[in-house]
Amino acid sequence: WTMVRTSRSRRESEAEIYHVVSRGVGRQLIFEDDDDRQYYLDLLQREVGGHGGSILAWCLMGNHTHLLLKMGLADLSESMRLVNSAYALRFNKRHGRVGHLMQGRFKSEPVNTDEYLLTVIRYIHQNPEKAGIGAAASYPWSSYREYAGEPAVADTSLVLEMLGGVSGFKRFH
Repeated sequence: WTMVRTSRSRRESEAEIYHVVSRGVGRQLIFEDDDDRQYYLDLLQREVGGHGGSILAWCLMGNHTHLLLKMGLADLSESMRLVNSAYALRFNKRHGRVGHLMQGRFKSEPVNTDEYLLTVIRYIHQNPEKAGIGAAASYPWSSYREYAGEPAVADTSLVLEMLGGVSGFKRFH
């Protein structure tokens, strides 16, 4: 018999920017409360920053995450492996569950143009609206409010420069 390679290679971004999505297995919740969300963000900041990358945008939904990360492909894979595995271990222990938490490998889409970068930024921030949860501007678990003037996790400088500042960002959304 011969071995068949079943996993696809990740496509590399010339700009080293990636839209990254992680989803709960069977679309189950991966965040039970704000402590879970904060722990995930802390892990993300530590691992992405520790691998020389930056977080350009983020949104934590109930059963999945959307991230826009700037870093090399090898560092991206290592960072996300560490974040998702450490998070799953803590989540399972904290909530008395066993087994996989994330559905397979994370997905990553290379972002190579300014136009696509802005499309992804808007898509990430509008996720709560599309899910019927509420307006992007009032959703507490995304980088939208950082772009509107409360920086914390995301490096907002590139996108704000492209859009002419906070007022341009708000008009764009």
